[in-house]
Amino acid sequence: STLANVLQKSGMTWDYVFFDACFMQCVEVAYELRHATAWCIGSPAEIPGNGAPYTAIMADLFRPADEVWHIAEDYYKEYINDTGVVLSVVRTSEMEALAKATAPLLTTLPQYPTTSGVQRYNPANQAWKPAYYDMGSAMAKWQTEADYQTWRQTLERAVPYRFATDYWLSTMTGRSTYPEVTDPGHIAALSMYIPVAGHAMNEYYMQAAWWKRMRE
Repeated sequence: STLANVLQKSGMTWDYVFFDACFMQCVEVAYELRHATAWCIGSPAEIPGNGAPYTAIMADLFRPADEVWHIAEDYYKEYINDTGVVLSVVRTSEMEALAKATAPLLTTLPQYPTTSGVQRYNPANQAWKPAYYDMGSAMAKWQTEADYQTWRQTLERAVPYRFATDYWLSTMTGRSTYPEVTDPGHIAALSMYIPVAGHAMNEYYMQAAWWKRMRE
């Protein structure tokens, strides 16, 4: 929310915000920035240790606004045969439509919906950390096929570009491991927070504009 306020008060129109940082491509962040930038580019998982390949993407950083998705594409190409990477590009003008499509589907769920079988982007044994679950995988798990497919059309407009290898490098366990894409048919490459009973992060999550919109 602080970043959104700063960008909006700058008096500039921002074509994109590129997060070369781990776990930033989540629906809560993209929704928060919907009035601050036209696009959000980032990863819902850990990024490679070396970060973005700036030599390869430098020209992309100066493309017209409707071509900045090449940043993610060329970033991805550099790591296809290396450590792997998961990236997506969010069109923030579609975030309100995504919220409108998502809210009624979430109200039908229990307070703490199941996460079994949902794609996650941080190691399962890191229980003390909040889990980063894929939004597309979660909605596919919770909804009927018909409802999911209708919702997915809205998601595709909000996240029109996704680039994911079958694996990516993780160091969160204290040693290098390679988590895998476990639900390739449904992933959005956009994570979402799923409340867990008794988790301290729930209270912080409730301050997010996305959560408030889901409650309307």
